Parts: sequence; C-alpha cells; structure tokens
Amino acid sequence: MSVVMSGLFRITRDVELRHTTEGTPIITLGMAYSYGSKRDDRGYLPTQFIDGAIWGERARALREHLVKGQRLFLTLTDVHTESYPSRGDGAPKTKLVGRIDQLAFVDRVQSDGEQGRAPAPAPAPRQAARPAPAASGAGFDDMDSEIPF
Repeated sequence: MSVVMSGLFRITRDVELRHTTEGTPIITLGMAYSYGSKRDDRGYLPTQFIDGAIWGERARALREHLVKGQRLFLTLTDVHTESYPSRGDGAPKTKLVGRIDQLAFVDRVQSDGEQGRAPAPAPAPRQAARPAPAASGAGFDDMDSEIPF
C-alpha cells in the first residue's frame, strides 16, 4: 500500500540537484507542511517537515523555479520514513520522505526575492457581441417549427 499526501507546502531550504550513476537528474526539496486546526501559544499550526524528490528531466526543468520560502501545492506518493545518523553524535534519526508526483505553484518569486501571489491566468478573449435581430413584429406563430431541442 502506498501512502499519498496532498496539500500546501513551503520550501524550507535551497533545492539540491544530484544525479544517479546512470545520469538521471534528481532534485530534493526540504518542505514544511502545516496541519490541524489547533494553534500553539504563538499562533502557529503544528508543522511536519518532509523531504520530497522529483526525478528525470522534469527535475532539471523545475530546478531554477523552486526557491526557499516558495509555497507549492503538491501531491506526494510513496511517503515513508527513512533513518539517518545525526550530525553531532551519530544517533539514529528519522525523517519523512516522498516522491513529488504533482506540483502547482502557489507563489511567484519576484526579482528582489520578495514573494507574491501567483497572477491569475489571463481571461480568454471574448467574442464580439452579436447585434440583436431587428424586431419584425412576428410572433410565435411565425417561428420555425424545427427547433433542435
């Protein structure tokens, strides 16, 4: 059974690019996910820190667009824990990791590093309004009887 997680995440550190021995690019994102509805005494929701990975050419294409502090709506699959030794004393630690399958940008990053809400997509061009038919003085009796509905 594969665990899937979707929601709003914030990137917590710079994106890391590495390659497999076969040359496949992989980027790793450190992310924070706030959950629940009960806030602590400072007004913050509880937060879970998660590492997510994007594989392949998609990773190479997205790397420059993913920056620390940016918010993303993600779907993570294959969510699981991994063990690693701590930096200080080598004691075993665990972290939550997953594969990023779907990604949508919530924030855009401005040139000065300031975050802003992503712009709304441009509306589709409207067709020119057709002029109303001229009143002919005709009633329902003059209408075509083959109405297509």
